[in-house]
Amino acid sequence: MQSTTARPRSVTFWLLRVLATGWLIQIMAQIILAAEFVSGNVGMFHAHSTNGSLLSFLPLIMLVVAIIHATAARGIRWPILVTAIAWPAAYVQEILGYARALATHIVGGTVLLGIAVALVVLLWRSRYTSRPRRARSSGGGDGMPPVPATATLAHAASTPVGGSASAGGPSGGAETAPSTTAGAA
Repeated sequence: MQSTTARPRSVTFWLLRVLATGWLIQIMAQIILAAEFVSGNVGMFHAHSTNGSLLSFLPLIMLVVAIIHATAARGIRWPILVTAIAWPAAYVQEILGYARALATHIVGGTVLLGIAVALVVLLWRSRYTSRPRRARSSGGGDGMPPVPATATLAHAASTPVGGSASAGGPSGGAETAPSTTAGAA
């Protein structure tokens, strides 16, 4: 028998999956372009450089989508952290390439490949489930929980008419309660 309830879907979750997969494919293409350049095909250097510039911009787009997904769609939050790390890492990688620091550039590319593979695998293994909304308080809007009515009434009944419930009240204990005589009726 088929279930009548539809599984929740999120456009931002699918967009995040597609962008991360595209980023991984772009990184793999970058590796091929670098291998072609190192093999002697000098024309691939320009393609490697152009792809590297695009490669460092895509994590920024993924970061924006991850933030929208976590806030508006109440989805998972960990992609914000991963893309917030991937975005500056990709820019550092690009800077290292232009500085011709090849040893560090190659290691950085390997790290980016690892980040991209982990991101794609985790996103495609995750299921979209919307986080529940937080209950809004019916208090005074100050974020404090509402005070039960019985506590308010009990406090009012125990407070003397002319003073405060404690000796160190708002006036520093200078108030005195009206005296009653034992013989007065």
